[in-house]
Order: sequence, then C-alpha cells, then structure tokens
Amino acid sequence: MVTTIKSRLDELKRQLGLLPEIREPPLTLLQVLDRSHQEQDWQKLLFYFLSPDEPHGLEHALLDYLLTALSEREELQHTFSRFDLMNVQVKQEVSTNQGRPDGIVWSPEEWFICWELKINAIESQGQTQGYVDVESFRGIGLVKDNVPPDKHFYIFLAPADADPPKANEFIQISWEWIALKIQSFVAESHGEYPARTMAQLNDFVGTIRSELEMTEYQENEQEMAEMFVEYYHEISEVENAFEKQWEGFTNDWGTQLAQSVEKTNFAENLGLVEKYPTLDIDIQDGQSQKWIFRQGMSDWGGILKEGWWKRTDDLSNIYEIPDDGKLAGVSLYHRLENNRDLAIENKMLEIEFWHSASNTDRFVKQFNRNFEEMEAEIKRTCPSSVKLLDITDSKKLFTASYEIHRNKHDNFFQAYTEALKEAFVDLVIENNMFITTIDEVYEQSIEMYQF
Repeated sequence: MVTTIKSRLDELKRQLGLLPEIREPPLTLLQVLDRSHQEQDWQKLLFYFLSPDEPHGLEHALLDYLLTALSEREELQHTFSRFDLMNVQVKQEVSTNQGRPDGIVWSPEEWFICWELKINAIESQGQTQGYVDVESFRGIGLVKDNVPPDKHFYIFLAPADADPPKANEFIQISWEWIALKIQSFVAESHGEYPARTMAQLNDFVGTIRSELEMTEYQENEQEMAEMFVEYYHEISEVENAFEKQWEGFTNDWGTQLAQSVEKTNFAENLGLVEKYPTLDIDIQDGQSQKWIFRQGMSDWGGILKEGWWKRTDDLSNIYEIPDDGKLAGVSLYHRLENNRDLAIENKMLEIEFWHSASNTDRFVKQFNRNFEEMEAEIKRTCPSSVKLLDITDSKKLFTASYEIHRNKHDNFFQAYTEALKEAFVDLVIENNMFITTIDEVYEQSIEMYQF
C-alpha cells in the first residue's frame, strides 16, 4: 500500500511540476477596499472616465473610442458623428417615473443611449421594459419624442454569462468586452494622457477581469484544486501519518534531544521534574548546570536552565507555572505549532528567548532594563546565530535560527532533533559565557524586584 501511495504522490508531484509558476497578481484598489463586487463603484468609474467634464484629462477621447467600438457592433446599429462629441453629455442615476437608469449618454435631439449595469444582481421585475416605456428622462429634461425613434438605444451591461434583459430593445454588452476596449484604448494612447488616469484605467480593467474572468493564476489554482480532489485519499493518508508523528514528537522531543547531546549526564528523572528530561552539563572549574526540557505541550517547547524560574516570594526554583502566579521566569523556547510551517516548508528552526506569561510587568521592565544595560557584554558573548530584538517592553528578547538539514537524515524528526541539538550546543555549551551573562541579568533583576 505504501508503494501505491508513493507512486500516486509521485504522479501528483509530476503534474504539479507541469504547471507554470505564476504569482498571484497584486490586488486592485477596489479589491483592497473590499468593494470589487459593488455595482455602484463600477458604474461610477465607467461613467467618470466617459464624461468629458471630469478632471481625468481624457476629455472626449475614451467616450469617442467606446462609441466608435459600439457603432461597429451589428446588433446596436448605431452611428454617430464626431461633430456630435462636443455636445455629448453623460449623466448617472437619471430619474424617470419608472425608476432610475444607471446612466444616460446623449446628444440633445440627436440620439441617446440608456444604460443599465449589472454585476451579480439580476434585473428587477420589469426594470428594462420600464425604461423603454417612459416618455422622458425627466432628470435631464430629455423627452424621447424629441429624438428620432431610430436613435433610441438601450444597453444592458452585464457579465458575459448573465441572463439577458427582459426588454428586447436592450442590447446586451459584456463587461469583459468593455474591459478589452478600455485596455486597447490605453495601449494605443502612447502617453497622450495623464499617467495617473492611465493607471486608474488599468486598475479598473484589472478589477473587471479579476472578478469576471479566469486569470492564469486562478486557472492554476483550479487545476491544483482538482488535483487535491483526485489525490485526496493519498494526501489524507500521508497527512494523518505526519500528524501522528508530530503529536508524538511534541511529547518526547526533549527526551530525544537529551539523549543526543554528547558529554553530558542524562536521566529522565534527575531529581527535578519526573516528566521533563534533564541534562547535567559540566562547565569550567568543576561547576555544572542543569537544563530541563519542558516537553509535552503543543506549542511552547521550553529549554529551561535551573534557576531561571523562581517564586517571587521565597526565591525557590520551580519548573511549573504556580497557581498563585508568583513566578519570575525566562526561558529558551522553540515554538512547535506556531513555527511549524517555518520548520517544514523553510527547513528552519527558530529558538526564542521569552519571559514567562506569568511574569509581572514590573519584573519584565526590570529585566529588560538590566538586559539593555549589559548589551555590550551580551553582544560580546552571544553566538553569531543570535539576533537581538527591540525589547523596550517586549516579552521576547532575542531569536536564533538554525537550518533543519532534512536531506542528511532518515526522516524530518531526526533532522529537527539534530537542529535542536545544534542550537543547544551553540547557545549553551560552546558559548556558556553568554548563558552566564543572562544569569547575571536575571539575578540582578530578581534582587531588585525584591526591594
């Protein structure tokens, strides 16, 4: 069965390799504002750029271009003279006794085009027929009888797959076609118009296409979604297996780490906390340090030096968070759940130095103040892997990163454990003066905290 799953996943990998690498396009402004589905915003943008009176710098240019393109469509049968352009007017939300068409473009006593725009909504009952039947567009003082009957035009602007308008007089035009024409206009303009306006037009086209057309990025996504469905069983099998392995690792990473560190004394119950593995490390002058690996939590994997967690009342060493909250503690951590993607995808282990969540603000500020005062000594003794952070009132003071060499080990968890070992040796054993410096900061802080 394992062979079958592997062959199926190999095929999935091959198919994924055939897909082009296409990045997700930047969001348009309307998408950033979460208004890319707002019909009124599309309407405002379209008629803004078509109106020669607006300060976009296009004057009649886009209006001319679009009217010309419309006249070339057989179903509209509309021709116009460029001499009309100086008299053409554009108005949105024109009142009538049958509602408000989204826009009217007209040349007084020559012709008019009544526009109704849709994105996702369907036509209201009798909406387009009502606009055909009205005698006038009273909001602009346009009486239909004053315009030749064959110069009455109606456009229903909607997505290409939208239901057709109810009134036969309305000609259905797609937003996709409008986007194509605007894009062609921009391409043919050759820097004749303001750059900001051209950028806005391109952004508008991007919104239309992102919402109504399948981009290459979306096509990739769709293909990958189909692959997920096709290979769902195999993906689930390996994912479930990994989750079980991960859960086991969260419970015994400390044991694996303690067993891997050489030239140290290890026992699961060295006399501190039975459920946490402990290392006794010989350092210079016959002194030793005890380190406790607080395993068994889904996220916070603590690497705790004995003496870095004390009660604030009697200064006794503790290894669990007390119920009464009387704790002043700092510790090294590797965040299992929080940094899981970093470890699996980027093959990086990040070690972090944190205050305990139970620390009072007073102790945090005192410790951080002392830490900053000893910054020169800390920089001198810390290994190159350490990155000091801006710690004004922060509970995280520094990080250190180590590569997880997956290809050098039989499995991911062995590689993760080896990275933990490298971090421990680097931070604690080979650079113990760094730990000694942190000890000094802690002792000063707990002493000042007491008085």
